[in-house]
Amino acid sequence: MKQLLSLVLLSIISYAGSADAIINCQSGSARTQLKFSDEDLNAWFKNGEFSIDKKSIKLDDEYGYIISDLKKGVYVLKYNNPKRDIVLDFYAVPSTVKKTKLDTHGTSYKFNAIVGGGSTDPREKNKDLLRKTIWLSCTLKYEF
Repeated sequence: MKQLLSLVLLSIISYAGSADAIINCQSGSARTQLKFSDEDLNAWFKNGEFSIDKKSIKLDDEYGYIISDLKKGVYVLKYNNPKRDIVLDFYAVPSTVKKTKLDTHGTSYKFNAIVGGGSTDPREKNKDLLRKTIWLSCTLKYEF
């Protein structure tokens, strides 16, 4: 019984320490912004918003997929919501991914990233695609 109680308490304590990594990106002109969460920094997409010129689209949890290996400079978000006809292709430029903080309470990275030209343009009511690639400066912060 003591072992079972210890196991339950350990799982509760582990869950209490979990947090989302927050990814914030902005273009040089600040006209384009992307913000989303990565649950526990485990490549689990968790909601977001993509905006250009203050027109935005919400990104729902179940349609985003993250591929991540930050030590190798890999961070990719593929988003495809066929119900709302929204697509977003986002990826970090590997050579720019730099760890900026590491302590007992978390870590952070800075990197440049690209939103691909095949992504949905939030300014267009009929869900047209972007006509060009957009470069962003990003931060990823993970604190627990």
